[in-house]
Amino acid sequence: MRVLVTGAAGSIGRVLTLGLRDRGHDVVGLDLVPQPDGYDGPWHTVDAADPDAVAAVFAEQPLDAVVHLAGHSDEASLPHSLTSHVVTTAALLDAMAEHDVRRFVFASSNHAVGRTPRRDLLTVDTRPRPDTFYGVAKVAAEAVMSLYVDRHGLDAVACRIGGTCRPGSRTTTASGWSTRP
Repeated sequence: MRVLVTGAAGSIGRVLTLGLRDRGHDVVGLDLVPQPDGYDGPWHTVDAADPDAVAAVFAEQPLDAVVHLAGHSDEASLPHSLTSHVVTTAALLDAMAEHDVRRFVFASSNHAVGRTPRRDLLTVDTRPRPDTFYGVAKVAAEAVMSLYVDRHGLDAVACRIGGTCRPGSRTTTASGWSTRP
């Protein structure tokens, strides 16, 4: 499978691209920054918020899936957060619909439900209760993803990531849960 990974130069992106390649997948990296040392696959240094640049990546080679990790991972202004997460997601989903790419994995965040009381198990039916503008943007991006699932029949999942640590660190942890639109 040929997988486009956005945010491929980031901390999760670097680990994921290696894992996908180790499992026999062809990985195409996309990030705002140049290809990192040690990465030898196809690479695109583009802004995922630019729909024309994203469309050009999809037009260049066939793709089977997209893992969308790109985006500013800290709190920022609402306009910046919406551009970083919602606009990028829409640009990718538009290109996917245009080029018949059916599988999409979105790196969402536990901040999408950060104000939810912790007394109950959170399920896919838990309503969004964001705790930051970052969380608001993740909720909005999940809604856009849901629209494309319904409108274009995409196979998509949002992974609400809770946190990560570098592999090999004393405490390696990754927490999160998945939601399907």
